[in-house]
Amino acid sequence: EEDISHINITNIQNLDCLFDAIDTLKLFDVNTIAKNYTVDNITVSKNFFKLIDLHELFKILPKDISVTYNAETFPGVFLKFPNKLGTAIIFHTGKCVLLGCKTVNNIETVLERLQKIIEC
Repeated sequence: EEDISHINITNIQNLDCLFDAIDTLKLFDVNTIAKNYTVDNITVSKNFFKLIDLHELFKILPKDISVTYNAETFPGVFLKFPNKLGTAIIFHTGKCVLLGCKTVNNIETVLERLQKIIEC
């Protein structure tokens, strides 16, 4: 029977740092990490350096993106991308948080789509 552990690695500035952190964990003989690991959630911060009208954002979003927004309870718009790419939270300040991404490709795809939306 396989013993499964869960470890969160936080404050990683780039992918090279992620792999360095995993190598550091191996030094401590963390068996699960040393033998096998998976990335189950990557969270990314992005600043588009542009004020965003969140109400106007609704009008230009592609139909395949699921949107949740309630200004009275939270100041950001939640955009859930199809095919489990991830979720973005966009704030009127132009700042954005991506969460739920599992690969670098997912991050790049979501950021490319967001850039096109923000430019409109």
